[in-house]
Amino acid sequence: MHELIREMRALSQSALQYTKDPYDRERFERLIEISNALYAELSDVDLAGVEKFFFPETGYATPKVDLRACIFRGEEVLLVRERSDGLWTLPGGWADQNESPVRGYYVR
Repeated sequence: MHELIREMRALSQSALQYTKDPYDRERFERLIEISNALYAELSDVDLAGVEKFFFPETGYATPKVDLRACIFRGEEVLLVRERSDGLWTLPGGWADQNESPVRGYYVR
């Protein structure tokens, strides 16, 4: 159940980052209120404590885990240019909520 609540909250938080429609904004804010209430119901923390815990979280919801892939072809390695600073890096990005990175995956 906690996983579903966490996902509902993360999807709503991310949607609030991008929506411009006031009707949608109201709905996504209500989903966050519902997720807070469900967390409070399933834990020993009251609603005010849950809201205080999540208060600073805004913007696109991620677990703040960066995933990268190292891709080789012979002695070459694939690099991509970051939009944020123009520097070269391994391809990747933020993990989404409830996603687990797969480590050590190797294909020949």
